[in-house]
Amino acid sequence: MHRLLCHVHNFTRGQYETLREEGYGTFADLVNWKHREISKLLQSLSNRPANRGGMRYGDKRVKQIQAITWYVTEASQRGIHLDMAEYEANPDMYMQNAALSAAYEASDDNKGDKPKQFQYKNWISWEESIETYLESIKSACGAPLSYVIRKVFPVGTIWGNLDATQQRVHNSKLNGLAFEIDSKSVLTTLKETCLNTDAEVWIKNIKCGRAAMLALRNHYDGHDEAKKRTLEAKQKLSTCFYKHEFTFAFEKFISVLQGCFKTLERYDKAMYESDMVESLFEKCQNNHPDFKQEVIICRSQHNTFIGAITYLKVVIARLFPSSGGKKQDKRNVGAIGSNIVNGVDMSDITKFYSKLEVKKITSTEDGRRAWRKFLSNPERKRAAQAASRKRKTDQRKIKATAKKLKAADSTEDSNGGSDELSTAQRRTVAAIINGVSNLSRHNNTEIQFPTNGRSIQAAQRGTGGSSGSVTASVVTFDHMGNPL
Repeated sequence: MHRLLCHVHNFTRGQYETLREEGYGTFADLVNWKHREISKLLQSLSNRPANRGGMRYGDKRVKQIQAITWYVTEASQRGIHLDMAEYEANPDMYMQNAALSAAYEASDDNKGDKPKQFQYKNWISWEESIETYLESIKSACGAPLSYVIRKVFPVGTIWGNLDATQQRVHNSKLNGLAFEIDSKSVLTTLKETCLNTDAEVWIKNIKCGRAAMLALRNHYDGHDEAKKRTLEAKQKLSTCFYKHEFTFAFEKFISVLQGCFKTLERYDKAMYESDMVESLFEKCQNNHPDFKQEVIICRSQHNTFIGAITYLKVVIARLFPSSGGKKQDKRNVGAIGSNIVNGVDMSDITKFYSKLEVKKITSTEDGRRAWRKFLSNPERKRAAQAASRKRKTDQRKIKATAKKLKAADSTEDSNGGSDELSTAQRRTVAAIINGVSNLSRHNNTEIQFPTNGRSIQAAQRGTGGSSGSVTASVVTFDHMGNPL
């Protein structure tokens, strides 16, 4: 301490001895000395007369002591070795760090948003939101408040590979007065977010924040729950494909994949990077020829998942530009397996399910809740109304067709059910035959009955007779072409 102040920062012997008389003669004495308290003390000493133990400390001297104090406190909280040679290499940088740290702690904007109410289906995101919120609050011992609910590191974790925040969290003690104060703050947050939820019963009558969080983790994140979420992630991976940009966007597709990969990693079932990249390429089944070619190029150039999706996102933006705000079809055809409840795919909001499928969906409490939400969806109600209108239209068409068929049957019955012509029909046929016959006689052409229009026209073209008056007697025929 004497060497650093007097030889590095050029403090006078009187300035050093004055600090030592105030109780700050070693590095251990500086740990957790507040930034503002240093300014107050040194200003007080500067204003004090020399005969009363006063000593002048300029602004630069105050900042140098604040920098040393920040460095020593940081090393103590993080559990790392105090290497003053590192400080001596760049003391000005640590003066800036001390000032920035003090300004950050004094600001109220760094506090995170309070987590939402607990939901079983969102356990992973809810737990992460709790940890993030507590991490933004400084505890009584100076570390982030999330140290109260910290997890145990896996065997083989190297302390030097952890970031500064993780080192502070895991270096704090889980006992003592500071821990008791922090534990009560954590317990209050947990009870507020679990109030009137299924989780409330699992932390009831617990007086320790860490014990309450452990109880929730044992119930909602135990071995059985981990196995269930792992199987769900694998199932979703096996049924999720990218086929069309406007039915299942690429951004949503890669978000589903990333979520599944993170779930597997959380429960020590992480996939190798090469397997993640290969899975991405296999599931890109868009039939656009340019997209297929780009996938081949991407496969040859990128061997990381992040690198591959970054490349393909640029390709998607070029091949499938935005539709300008046009509303797309709600039927999520490409998102196979994105909303499976009890083995039934409920991703299509317009689909009508069989009785067996409805029975499977509603076989559990979560399924019944999902079914009620499905039925209350406005898009679903519009689809049901459209189906009802179509059903009524089809029924009217069926009734009209049945009425026409019935009328035709009654007409056939009135004719005796035979193929014989009625009297009126016979007269009509006979009149046609007589007209054709008279025309042939007028053109001196003989027509044989029964005949058709083609033979009559051929006979008319072949006639060469005079167009004079008819000399033959007129013959009348019946409807069968027989002369009368």
